[in-house]
Amino acid sequence: GQAPATSEELDQQLRSLLGDSGMARFKQYSQELPARTTVDLLDGQLGADKLSDEQRTRLFAVVNAEPFDLTHGITGDLDQAFFGSPSQVDAYLSQIAGSNQRVLQQAADFLSPEQVAALNTVLTNGITARITQAAAFTQKH
Repeated sequence: GQAPATSEELDQQLRSLLGDSGMARFKQYSQELPARTTVDLLDGQLGADKLSDEQRTRLFAVVNAEPFDLTHGITGDLDQAFFGSPSQVDAYLSQIAGSNQRVLQQAADFLSPEQVAALNTVLTNGITARITQAAAFTQKH
């Protein structure tokens, strides 16, 4: 069997498919995915009380400003950090919690209290899903 492709090999394949400007756009899109996902999940959580365009734009900017390695798990990405030692996992979880707190504090400036509470649920569910996924994955091996 073939060895799985490294991320460098995948990058090269993508670059040859997309070209340099396409690759740059793809990378930007990938980096923005956690912010897009957070906004969409929150909108889904809010039901009728949807975000305004301005709220969507501002929340996107707030989440997008956070480190990608702390936000990307919200998209369902498998998170390598959860395969470290328990103390590494704990340290990582507290970093994510810190990131979530920063997002919630800033969002409180332009979201209603109900919307902030819904955002907190979305972010908390994101962490829970990652822990569950990592636990299931670790038990299989």
